[in-house]
Amino acid sequence: MVRRPWIPVSRRRAHWSHGSVAGRGLGQGVWVRFVLVPGLTDDPADIEGVAAFAASLGNVSRVDVLPFHKLGEAKWQALRRPFTLPDTPSPTPDEVAAARAVFTAHGLRAI
Repeated sequence: MVRRPWIPVSRRRAHWSHGSVAGRGLGQGVWVRFVLVPGLTDDPADIEGVAAFAASLGNVSRVDVLPFHKLGEAKWQALRRPFTLPDTPSPTPDEVAAARAVFTAHGLRAI
């Protein structure tokens, strides 16, 4: 399995995003959508970090763990854009369950 590098986000942008997601004190609940992509977002340490961050917000009411699929590949072709994940498999049901368990362990409702 080949791991693809993450593209870092600037510290300023990450700080702004954290404030926006937290609703800037407005008590707005948010849902987090985590796409589980084998070889890209499936590292246990990365999932743990996302779960800890989501739990730190204090207003996450739900986490959707979404398994990667290739249903949009035809759309990329129609747009004449390269589909960069053609050889990436979908995660197994056990891998999806394990990712959900990490979020649940942080007190989050994972679906």
